[in-house]
Formats: sequence, C-alpha cells, structure tokens
Amino acid sequence: MPIRRKQDIELTAQQLEHLVQGWCVGALYPFKDDDDRRRLWFTNRDYLMGLIGVGRIPGAFASLKKNEKPQGWHDYEGNGKNKGDYTRQMKR
Repeated sequence: MPIRRKQDIELTAQQLEHLVQGWCVGALYPFKDDDDRRRLWFTNRDYLMGLIGVGRIPGAFASLKKNEKPQGWHDYEGNGKNKGDYTRQMKR
C-alpha cells in the first residue's frame, strides 16, 4: 500500500522518530515542550498513522510493523497501555 505523504508536513527527522517510537537519534527531546509535541502529533496525525505497516520509514531511523501504532498515539489517544514512556527522556 503506498504511503500518502502530507505535503505540508512540518516534522524534522528527530521529531518524526520521537512521535513514532518514543525516542530519536541525535537529540534527547526534539520539541520545545510537551505542548509543542502534542500539537505536532495532532497536526500530522493522519500522516503518522498512515505509516503503520510501512516498515522502515524513509528519512528516519524508525519503523512501524503491521498493527503497531506510533508512540504519539499511545501518549495522546491510547488507553494508557503505551509501549513506552517518552517522559523518561525529558528528565535526563
């Protein structure tokens, strides 16, 4: 299934990685604060959810298996059973 890319996506590679897997290469926390992270999740939600099952995501060190939701979904929309806790990186 082809990836539908959002033309006006405003994520850096590190932000994309963090929203997909809860951590990123080369930056501890690539957002101004959690409000910025939340805003970018909802702004780019359709694009990020469209990456489910793609495997390796072009331009980022991240991947999502079939039926694996991005970390941003777990953090902002999930039922509390998230696959990781991004706040651990903020406290370092």
